[in-house]
Amino acid sequence: MAPFDLTQDLEFRRLAFSWLDSKSARGSRSLSRIEINEFKDHVPQARHRLFNQEGIWKPADLVGTLSVTSGLASSRHNPYIDRITSDGLVEYAFTDAPTKQSHNEGLRLAEKYDLPIIYFRGSSHLRV
Repeated sequence: MAPFDLTQDLEFRRLAFSWLDSKSARGSRSLSRIEINEFKDHVPQARHRLFNQEGIWKPADLVGTLSVTSGLASSRHNPYIDRITSDGLVEYAFTDAPTKQSHNEGLRLAEKYDLPIIYFRGSSHLRV
């Protein structure tokens, strides 16, 4: 795939969002990491997993960032303070790590081409 193939990029994102919508019962239930990882193994057209641990995930053949994954806001392992605005948008800080500036570029490209980004947020739901 060419570096800026918006058609294939958008098709993959539609597939991912549709699968997440179905798997989460239209957003009415949280998904575990194990469930999210089923995407790559159970969807024939899935070329990529949907996230890469914590942080910004941009597969090489996509135009911009595919997903952002944050831990719990209260976690000592989460150096970022993400905020959900009253409009339901996520304010997510760019990384200041010099070795991860490509992550910021992926976010800029997603904005430039108006690409939807999956936002995964850790939760403290415990199964008893």
